[in-house]
Amino acid sequence: TPNQAQIVTAGADKTLRVWNVADGAAIRSIDTGAAVTSLSVSADNALAAVGGEDKLIRIFALGDGAAKGTLTGHTQPVTAVSFANDNLKLVSSSADQTVRVWDLKLLKQMQHFVDHKAAATAASFVADNKTIVSGGADNLLVVDQVAVVEDIHERLEILFVVADDEVPRKSNSGHRHIEPFGDAEVDDGERDGNALAAGDDLVDATVAGVVVIGLIA
Repeated sequence: TPNQAQIVTAGADKTLRVWNVADGAAIRSIDTGAAVTSLSVSADNALAAVGGEDKLIRIFALGDGAAKGTLTGHTQPVTAVSFANDNLKLVSSSADQTVRVWDLKLLKQMQHFVDHKAAATAASFVADNKTIVSGGADNLLVVDQVAVVEDIHERLEILFVVADDEVPRKSNSGHRHIEPFGDAEVDDGERDGNALAAGDDLVDATVAGVVVIGLIA
């Protein structure tokens, strides 16, 4: 959890478990109703969201394990869930190639994006609580915005991991679709091997996760 007091796990056994960091003791277990494929904990440590093989997203209170609601809309298993820092929104990705944003007060979908040509495999909010970054099996990183805000794409700093790469890579490119150029020559100047340039393809592997580090001044 963000407060580092607990560890939350979930998996194919259809169980969400909460553990005490101090002594490793199990605090509680919660039946999720389906095999869990993704997990996120809210910034205020109050809620856990689990995405399942059954295409549903379930919200639970960490304090007592109570079910807070179910989000429906994806048509294939959910691959990633991530809370916004304001604890009011959740973003999810799915094998159905979509990325969806949810209102946690109304438990309804706010917006959805169909930017990927294959399964969307990762999604995360930026600190502004409006911009999201997603990755997919189509080797793309995509930047979208939930609402019209200042164009901050050029200041995004993104850490991403591909499925067959042990070393996270970093991008400070501002383009909506991003690809690595490695040591190859590019028109806009020399950059190090971890930088990314604009393009249609990210890498020759599925994006396994994305974390938006912050905004470049």
